[in-house]
Amino acid sequence: MRSLVTLSQDLSSILQELSITEQHLETLESFDAIVSTYEKVFSLIHQGMALLSVKNQQCYILSIQPNGAVTKNTLGQVALQPFVPAKQQ
Repeated sequence: MRSLVTLSQDLSSILQELSITEQHLETLESFDAIVSTYEKVFSLIHQGMALLSVKNQQCYILSIQPNGAVTKNTLGQVALQPFVPAKQQ
């Protein structure tokens, strides 16, 4: 599964490329070039939507000690407890 940082970087690069493509679109005069550029725009939007619709995301609850420190396990790693939201009826 993709990390949140990687996902953010991927989305950021897609948004940056969309912005550049939009600026480039304003300078085009050829119908074929405009259509080709819009195809690229729609492709980038599709890539971004695919990144955002990640399935099977896992959420965790962190335990905090009274002094504010995050609880760690015996290996010194942050203790994570899976978070399962209650199903709505």
